[in-house]
Amino acid sequence: MLRLVSRLIGRHNLLILQFYPYVLRYLTSHDKDKIGEVFAMIIEACHDLVPPEDIKPLIDRIIQNYVTDYCANQHITIGINAIREILQRMPLALDQAQVEYLVDFRQNKNKSVMSAAKSLINYFRDVCPHMLPKKYIGRFTELDAPREMPVYGERKINKTIEGIEYLKEGENVITERLLTDRDLKKIRVMKLREAVKKVDRHGFRSSSEEDSAEEAESDMIDEDGESEIDEESVSEK
Repeated sequence: MLRLVSRLIGRHNLLILQFYPYVLRYLTSHDKDKIGEVFAMIIEACHDLVPPEDIKPLIDRIIQNYVTDYCANQHITIGINAIREILQRMPLALDQAQVEYLVDFRQNKNKSVMSAAKSLINYFRDVCPHMLPKKYIGRFTELDAPREMPVYGERKINKTIEGIEYLKEGENVITERLLTDRDLKKIRVMKLREAVKKVDRHGFRSSSEEDSAEEAESDMIDEDGESEIDEESVSEK
């Protein structure tokens, strides 16, 4: 029944606030399979319209019971990954002190724990790097870049297609014609190129990255490019 309720809450963005205090009683098991099911229900029942005050007791219980130095490494890994999944649905679920406590597990000697903490750090670098301690911000994280801080209840409405400027046809192209699969693939390839340039320390790409970009471009024109070549050959004949 709890699985059904959590799935309904997540799929339809329902506000059943009594569900979250009720699930607290199940956050005591140290059986890996059972606690995995409980975490899955909690994650599925989270969405951006749930008040952060109702989720914070669950976060506190997860940290207290599963993310401490006295817990097994597998429990710490599962706990950090569950918190990260909750944050992807509810970015306001953690406070500054909890963030600093969780990211310090980056220094853990266990590889799975260290990897889980690193994934959490990467999430904060993308969403709100100001909440990270200075040593975890990263040299390539742009603190001065304009970022929209998460606000409870706010919904982002896209008025255009992200990356439409790469088509070089003006932002009104989406009102003038329908974008084809070729256009969308081109946008995706150009966005990947820009991401590579930001990551590259020296401002240029290696030969392997050049090859991967060329392969992506060749895949982009596989279907449409072959049809265009066939039409040209027919016209020449």
